[in-house]
Amino acid sequence: MRRIIARDDHPLLSAIGRDFEIMMLPHPVIIGHADFLILIQPSIGEILNEAEMLEGMNTHIIVFTEPYREMLLKALFSSVSVINPEDRDAGEKLSDILKNEIHGQKEIRFTENEKRTLAEMPFGLCNKELSKRLGMTERQIRRIKEHIMAKTGLVSSEQLLVYSLLRCELSTRSSLNI
Repeated sequence: MRRIIARDDHPLLSAIGRDFEIMMLPHPVIIGHADFLILIQPSIGEILNEAEMLEGMNTHIIVFTEPYREMLLKALFSSVSVINPEDRDAGEKLSDILKNEIHGQKEIRFTENEKRTLAEMPFGLCNKELSKRLGMTERQIRRIKEHIMAKTGLVSSEQLLVYSLLRCELSTRSSLNI
């Protein structure tokens, strides 16, 4: 039986099938392994706390929140789905996510060059400066950025920069145990 931890109660949770065990844990506590964590309208602080707590765990995060937070969530969690709570078909989306995850949806994995590029981007370097710093050509840097954007679903350089800044912030917080 698949296990779901939910932080808050929501009417859609009652519609989840019998294939799942649902635990209501209002505090940021994980007991054992959870296949899914459902967050409902979390604050930025709660999102950051959950990201630190779930680091290294293979838990898919489902967040009911405004669509503009999706980029932040994708930067923090390797496997995340965002559902707009205002959508009429939110229940159907939740059901689809649970079904797709059961059948093994892939999480985002970056190559070493992609990781190195993401780590350097918060310094605000242009492609030419990045290529010198990383020992690559400008063309390689452009292609790496395109691959990262394709993997993450980002559509602009500005979104990619914000994404890299958020990853950097989380990495720093994690290494400092903040």
